[in-house]
Amino acid sequence: MPWGRAGSSRLSQGSSTVGKAVGPDGSRLDVKGAIPDLDWIVWEGRRVVIAYDADAVTNELVRIARSELAANLRGRGALVGFLEWDVTRGKGIDHHLAIVDPDTVLGEFAHIDFAGSAWRKDLLRSKPPMNTLKVAFCPC
Repeated sequence: MPWGRAGSSRLSQGSSTVGKAVGPDGSRLDVKGAIPDLDWIVWEGRRVVIAYDADAVTNELVRIARSELAANLRGRGALVGFLEWDVTRGKGIDHHLAIVDPDTVLGEFAHIDFAGSAWRKDLLRSKPPMNTLKVAFCPC
C-alpha cells in the first residue's frame, strides 16, 4: 500500500487556506478547500488511514478538520479509517512511532475500521460541543 499525504488538514469551507493564487489585479488570494492534487488520485475503493494528532478526539478544530478531510475523501469513493492512540503514547504520529515503535503502529492498522467508513463515529465527533451553542430568538 503506498503511503503519503492525502491533503490538507484544514479543509473547512470558507475559513481554511491551502495555498495562494494570483488574482486578476495581481494581488495574492487565498485558495480554500481540498488541494487540487487530490484530483490526480483514483480514490474509488481505496483504503485511506487518517492519522491526525492524538488530541483529534478532544480538540474541536482538529476534529472538524479531520471530519472534513474524511468527508471529502469519502465523497471521492475512498474507504476512510482513523488511526487513534492515547496522547500519553505521543501526540503526533511521528512521536507515536518513536515511543511505541513502527511495528506496534503497523499492528494498530489491523484494528482500523473501514467497514462503512465508521461514519456514525465520525458524525458524532464532528458535532460541536453542546455547551457552545448560542440560540437567538426572533421576537416576531
